[in-house]
Amino acid sequence: MSDPLPPETGRPLPPSPEEYERLRRAQEALRESPQVKSDQQRQRRDANDGVMQKYLRYTGLGVQFLFTLGLPILGGWALDNWLGLLPKTPAFIIAGSLIGMAAAMWGVIRGVARMEKEEAGK
Repeated sequence: MSDPLPPETGRPLPPSPEEYERLRRAQEALRESPQVKSDQQRQRRDANDGVMQKYLRYTGLGVQFLFTLGLPILGGWALDNWLGLLPKTPAFIIAGSLIGMAAAMWGVIRGVARMEKEEAGK
């Protein structure tokens, strides 16, 4: 039987079945090693923690934006309703939405600047 790859190709020959089996068993033994398992688990956990932290930061920023915008609008609606202005002139809803938009944008800009500062410090 001839060699699967001739020596002049410059590539190594594949391992024999016995060598392949020995390498496979060594790989399994290495994976079963407690040190390797704990290192792999720690790396996965660290990577997941970083992704989750970023996700939670931006989610928190979105929830803050929602409440900062929504509460003044809701307050304006309640005030318009209480004063009887609602069907004709929603003045406090408009004022609440303008105040809410300004406060929400200020909060987002401040939050993103803080996050960028923390990232730069790492």
